[in-house]
Amino acid sequence: ETHHFPQIETVLAKYGTHLMRNGKTLQAIELYRRANKSMDAAKLLGKLAKEVSKNPLRAKKLQRALRTSLKLASYDDIVDEREVYSLIAIAAYYTKHYEQCSRACNQLEMVLVDKDKAALDALTLQIFSTTRPFDPPTRPYECPSCKHPVKEWAAKCDGCGRGFQTCMMSGATILDHRTYMCKTCRHSCIEHEIRDVSNCPLCHAALK
Repeated sequence: ETHHFPQIETVLAKYGTHLMRNGKTLQAIELYRRANKSMDAAKLLGKLAKEVSKNPLRAKKLQRALRTSLKLASYDDIVDEREVYSLIAIAAYYTKHYEQCSRACNQLEMVLVDKDKAALDALTLQIFSTTRPFDPPTRPYECPSCKHPVKEWAAKCDGCGRGFQTCMMSGATILDHRTYMCKTCRHSCIEHEIRDVSNCPLCHAALK
């Protein structure tokens, strides 16, 4: 749209359709988002969310992406804030963690330029006009030290301040799980998460 091509609508539609036919829905969403076609992006988001809900394996991967990206937010002074909070917003939307999605969108509002803010505003309006910003109920976890409730992506306990390690395979917080520590990079994974894995997910060294 920056160059005001008269045929831009047709070109976008054709390329977007091409991406969709080749199973590249995320790329199509990004195409429309960059072109300020927020309504088209929102429609594709809804379509992809329905597809994900019917695919347990993909849903599991998105849960992992959500946990990992939420932990990356602790390093937003090092990594690109836009990428981190965009990833959180997308993963949270797909996994129906709408509170986390809303928080990520609020963070994005503070780091985006005006043109992108307008697209984000339209997108969040589309999402939250029909959805309340609440996360789904999750399995309860407790801090091993003080028994305070802990989210599965928490980096530390809000009750006693105890810090937690992160499973390099799943992004989950390691509480009282049985773990395996990689002898090369010295990072840990929850044992049952690497049952069928031969290499460290972080440094790729052989695990056994």
